[in-house]
Amino acid sequence: MALTFRQFDDIINDIRMQPNWRAEADRADDYYDGNQLDAETMQSLQDKGMAPLITNLVKPTIDVVLGIEAKTRSDWRVIADGEEFQDVAEALSQKLHEAERESRADRACSDAYSGQVKSGIGWVEVSRESNPFKYPYRVSSLHRRELYWDWLAKEPDASDARYFVRKRWFETDLVGMHFPKKKDVLYASLGRWDGSWITSATESTELANSFEQQRGSSLDDHEWINQDRRRVCLFEVWHREYVRGTVLRLPDRVVELDKDNRWHQIAIQTGVVKPEEAVFDRLHLSVWAGPHNLYSGVTKRRRIPYVPFFGFRESLTGTPYGLIRGMFSP
Repeated sequence: MALTFRQFDDIINDIRMQPNWRAEADRADDYYDGNQLDAETMQSLQDKGMAPLITNLVKPTIDVVLGIEAKTRSDWRVIADGEEFQDVAEALSQKLHEAERESRADRACSDAYSGQVKSGIGWVEVSRESNPFKYPYRVSSLHRRELYWDWLAKEPDASDARYFVRKRWFETDLVGMHFPKKKDVLYASLGRWDGSWITSATESTELANSFEQQRGSSLDDHEWINQDRRRVCLFEVWHREYVRGTVLRLPDRVVELDKDNRWHQIAIQTGVVKPEEAVFDRLHLSVWAGPHNLYSGVTKRRRIPYVPFFGFRESLTGTPYGLIRGMFSP
């Protein structure tokens, strides 16, 4: 079932209730960058006629750790379990090395590792490239400010999380090109629903519903729309829904039964496989511009395209932190 407006609003409110660990993560980055004095302290020193002298011992220490990662880095390889598949493994290694090189995956992993060491978490996106003039696969590092996840997830890679949310700002014109059917709603929101759009809303059910949803949303306008720069913040939401259904256990994988698939029906009728009842999850993807849904659909993915690089985590709260946290006091 597609994510409803109320479910989306509940996820946003759930994110607001999470521990405020991002401020400390920002402070760790400031210590690495040499910005260890806040504005109040700087002003106090200036009033006393003192120079803001800083001896940054954090950066060279962290650079040693990052240098070890860069020095021990190696190319990706496919290794066969037996000699009979060695030729296949070598051929796949060539393709994998090409993907590693063309997608700049090494740089993405190094940047994510840097975030892991400094502030406790980094992210890497692995997905298909939408631009037809670029390499078909994209591997890029993401800043932690873009990613939010279910805080109740227990797995080390958060693969059991009920939801993942990515936030990113775009120009409204660009968003309108990707979602042409939603341009009217985007431009109406950008214009603060002035008189012309209110008149159109009385003649359009979709515009009227969008207007009411925006009025009833817990999101403030500044969280997702910037009228001055004509930009909107898109929320990419991956939502996991658990269902009870029928699966087929094939020799190499398990698939959900598709009653319209004749090969599934033949496999059952010939006794090759037996249908099994099971409880499993389906991964839904939806894209929102604030309270306005731009896209919703069920994906065939079993995992989201974002890989977390966790450093240390507090045992009681699960808050991520890195090496710099232990250097604050010294």
